[in-house]
Order: sequence, then structure tokens, then C-alpha cells
Amino acid sequence: SLLFHYLSSSPKCVELTRLWASHADNRASHIFLALVRTIRAIIEFNFFPAFKPTVRLLCSDLLKRRMKVIYSLLASHKSVLVIATLQLLRAVVTTNSFALAADVIELFHWTFKPLSTIAHWREAKEGEKSATSKRQQRRDKKEQRGKEKERAKEKTFEADVRTHYVRFVLAFLKS
Repeated sequence: SLLFHYLSSSPKCVELTRLWASHADNRASHIFLALVRTIRAIIEFNFFPAFKPTVRLLCSDLLKRRMKVIYSLLASHKSVLVIATLQLLRAVVTTNSFALAADVIELFHWTFKPLSTIAHWREAKEGEKSATSKRQQRRDKKEQRGKEKERAKEKTFEADVRTHYVRFVLAFLKS
């Protein structure tokens, strides 16, 4: 309901676009991550007919004016930012607008080097061994034991970067 009230009072989302512009240089901040997720939520909020123009406006703004930032987020090597960006792009593609999906296909730089990395980026599963020395593996195991106890408390399933990339690409088939 908060999102509904915001969109009712600011249909052009001027505040969000200003926030994007002001935080574009500090893309690693939690504020920027929250901003990307908020814009994705607005785009996914597309099922109200009254907000369709707002969604189209946000999507076209992303595709025509914000792609440089999108590319830098995809190249950031931070899985949280890459996943949030892929989710945002998938939301744009799945807006039930063939024109927006066609714009993404046309405007997106598919030969962008980090995309090949993203397509193969899997998070290391527990129990996998790296190609390091046994001494280093023992040190890593000691550090991991402490981290595993913390992770066990808050562990929830989250898909890896490659899975989100595949979902983004498959979204074109759905739209």
C-alpha cells in the first residue's frame, strides 16, 4: 500500500530518478541497491492500469538514459548488485509490453564482456575444493567453521548470479 500511495502522489517518480542521478557515482552503497530494488518493485507493480504510464516512463528512462550505470552494475563483480540489476532488467522485459522487450533486445549491448562472466558465474558450493595448497585449505576450513555457524542461522535459499542471468534471458521468450 505504501508503493500504491507513492505512485498515486508522484506518477512520474521524479524523486526516484533524482536519487538515481545523485547516487550514480556511489553504486556500492546500500541506498543505491535499495533504489534498484524499489524501481524493480514499481515495474513489477504493473498490474494496475492507472500505473502503466508510470511503468513505461521508468522503463524507457532506464533504457535510454541509465544504461551506462546498468552496465557498470553488471560489471561490478558484487553478486548482490549484479543480481539486483538482472532482476531489474527482467522486470523491464516482463512488463507485458512487446515494445519494451524489443527495446531491450535492440538497445542492450549483448557483446558486453562481463556478460560472459555472468553467464558462467556460480557461487562455490560448500564442500567444493579449490586448487590451493593443503595448508591454505586448512586455514580456510578454520575460517569457514566460524562463518558457517553464522550462516546456518540466517541461511535461506538464494539463486546464484547465473540463475538470474538465465531467468533474464528466458524472460524474452515469455514476453
